Amino acid sequence: MNLSSTQRLDLYRAGEVALVYPNALYQLWQITGPDAASFLQNRTSNDVALLEDGCGHLNAVLDKKAKLEGLLLLGKAPQQTDGFWAMVDNTIAESTHTALFQFKLMNDFSVDVVSRQQCVGLHGPQALALLATAMGVAQTTLTTEPYGLLALSTQLFGDVLIWAQPLTGQPGVWVWGQHEAITALQGVLMDSDEVATVDTKQMSVLALEAGLPLVGDDVGLGRLLPETGLEQVAASTTKGCYLGQETIARVATYGAVQQALVLLAAPTLPSHTTPADCAGQPIHATGVDKPVGMANRWVFSPVLGQWCISAYMDKDSRLPGKVIDVTVGDGAVFSVTVHLLPLVQPPSVEDMLHDGLRAYANNNDAEALTLLRQALGLAPKHPDVLEALGAVLSRQGQYAEAITLMESLINIEPDRVMAYTNLSVCHMELGDKEAAEDAKAQATVVAMRAQMQKGMQQKANAAEEAAKQEAQRKQLEDRVQMFHDALAHSPDDALGNFGLGSTLLELGRYTEAADALKKTVDLPTSQSAAYLKLGQAYEGAQQLEAAKAIYDAGIQVASRRRDLQPLKELEQRRQQLAN
Repeated sequence: MNLSSTQRLDLYRAGEVALVYPNALYQLWQITGPDAASFLQNRTSNDVALLEDGCGHLNAVLDKKAKLEGLLLLGKAPQQTDGFWAMVDNTIAESTHTALFQFKLMNDFSVDVVSRQQCVGLHGPQALALLATAMGVAQTTLTTEPYGLLALSTQLFGDVLIWAQPLTGQPGVWVWGQHEAITALQGVLMDSDEVATVDTKQMSVLALEAGLPLVGDDVGLGRLLPETGLEQVAASTTKGCYLGQETIARVATYGAVQQALVLLAAPTLPSHTTPADCAGQPIHATGVDKPVGMANRWVFSPVLGQWCISAYMDKDSRLPGKVIDVTVGDGAVFSVTVHLLPLVQPPSVEDMLHDGLRAYANNNDAEALTLLRQALGLAPKHPDVLEALGAVLSRQGQYAEAITLMESLINIEPDRVMAYTNLSVCHMELGDKEAAEDAKAQATVVAMRAQMQKGMQQKANAAEEAAKQEAQRKQLEDRVQMFHDALAHSPDDALGNFGLGSTLLELGRYTEAADALKKTVDLPTSQSAAYLKLGQAYEGAQQLEAAKAIYDAGIQVASRRRDLQPLKELEQRRQQLAN
């Protein structure tokens, strides 16, 4: 697609294109061996022990003060492969490798750089759908959770490893494979009118806006991890000891670090300034003696539509929306507005589903398909998304894909009646009467089984509730006996009679409750709550005039004592009786 960088990013923001990041400069490591998991758990900042097969996360290598020594995507290999995979930016691959494995010592595992592989990135709301089309596979075949990994054997491009990462705040994937295969895949993607290419500088700006800054222009090795904001996704505050944990925990518990990464938006790029200016320059604020921050670089933010300085700013100078007159280095004074990161919030699956269903109800199938495919990219196993997308595809006559989705839904929720019903309709439209009848019969069986299970569950719930009520009744009866035993020695004890009356009230023994509670309201020290309980006991015993009288008396006592909550309840009960 022959567009300017601004046009590409505008279309991407509108959800009309995905961004291809060709020739991405990353290394892929394979870490295998019996001690790999325990070593990585002890040496990195995120919780490796929680990773299941095919799951991953962003992870950091820190020193004891929580300063960044390396950053990597780390994932537990899918079931088809062994150990762990790591994806590392080429610019920090060597330093990350050294920092991470310098303490390997006698641990039994190996680290192999997979030199035969290269990757291509595809990012945007329709990334998975476009990748599925390019690879000639169903989108459901590519389903993977954010930061998840999928090993796939394809007819067109051989064995590939697909790694999901929402680097830009939108769904995104990295596809690893043999050089020739990935080059061919890049060509297929870049020939599509629904994708546009993006270079490293543009990708770093998008990642910065999403609060996932890349190491290099905005994040330097040696920076405190919490200053970058990456600790939100790359560090655990609950796992056991690791280098830098004390600092991470202290920041999480007690508040902000002295400096943090923000964007300072300027109405225009100051005169005699180029985007390359300002790296490493101190930022001074008018009227403040010492520097208030340190500049990284000028960037043009597509979200804000303004030139911004990526900068680390002090606590007092990074209030969101604050306008500051600043100088960078020896430059002239100009005004900036502070913006906290991220600027881009991940889209909500539920919102996309809701909007997609609304578009479907309004017969706007094109919009519904776009929204529901985006939702599927974020939540590939969401039953409601699968069902809704299948329904739209069916109405559009795309029966084969709808069948694939319904079969995926049945694998996730075998008892979902509408999945079989929609499956039957699609098979009938394709002329496969036998498959349609089978699906229809399955729908009937599932519906009957669901009805039976519902009845059984209702009976079980009723029995459980009855048992619960009986246990509560028994507890209350035991409390009644306890109060009777205590009152045998002190019959006029106010607290004992109040407890006895309240318990009898709960049991529905209203006359007995009233007898006990009358002994509490006749005392000079009577409390507002006693009048309320006694009135309720009279109501339960159908002595309504007595209840009105005791509520009136209680209102006087509560007003005198300024017991506002009992007063409100007494007035409400009295008003109900008056009506």
